[in-house]
Amino acid sequence: MAQNPEFSLDGMTVGYFRGQPRAAGCYSYLPCRGPGHRRMGELLREGGVPTCYYDDGKQRISFEVRGRPAYGQLELDGFRFLMRTKNDA
Repeated sequence: MAQNPEFSLDGMTVGYFRGQPRAAGCYSYLPCRGPGHRRMGELLREGGVPTCYYDDGKQRISFEVRGRPAYGQLELDGFRFLMRTKNDA
């Protein structure tokens, strides 16, 4: 598993975690400036709940972004784990 997994929203990179989140809580991340990070911010400002994901090689881990309490911090919840198969891209 990657130490600092890249996570995405609708196929667009949002950033990189510092660690490997798997449960509700606040996590540090390094933003990747671009359309994915911008879209996540727009959804949060509009009161939405972006669902992002990252892959660890064996699973796709998806989660809800509930807020950004501080720069470089995300409040995450609603984790789901989907086992990947050989046919998954």
